[in-house]
Amino acid sequence: MKVYTLVIIIMLTLISNTYGGSLKEEYELQERCDKSAAIIFKKKFVTSEQDVIVDYQAHYNKNLNKCFMLVTRSDFKQGGKKGRPNMSKSLIDIHEHKEIACFFKFIDIERISNEQIMECNVAGKKCLYESEWDELVKPYMEE
Repeated sequence: MKVYTLVIIIMLTLISNTYGGSLKEEYELQERCDKSAAIIFKKKFVTSEQDVIVDYQAHYNKNLNKCFMLVTRSDFKQGGKKGRPNMSKSLIDIHEHKEIACFFKFIDIERISNEQIMECNVAGKKCLYESEWDELVKPYMEE
């Protein structure tokens, strides 16, 4: 009986050490991902333009072992780069410096239901709606 108890104690110790180590490693990878995303966001996406709102979210995906950044940009200028108010989203693989997904639409401020989607693409897969884009991006940003 003592041998059986000893084996169980050793197994539990090994399991808890392995699990704790991976949690620490995962935390460190997420922290590095956050720092890398902040640097890239500051260098490439921060703007001083009025009527432009840019935000980002970073996420380390442990299943893919990758760091992703979701950037959202809203341009409310009536004569903006695209000629009228617009909103874009980009999902970026930070370490490969590669855009995985992009979404772009013009915004009709007076009639939100009259938005015109110009681009909707996730990893080469076309989509038709912003909600569809959001669903296709979830596995990258939630795992």
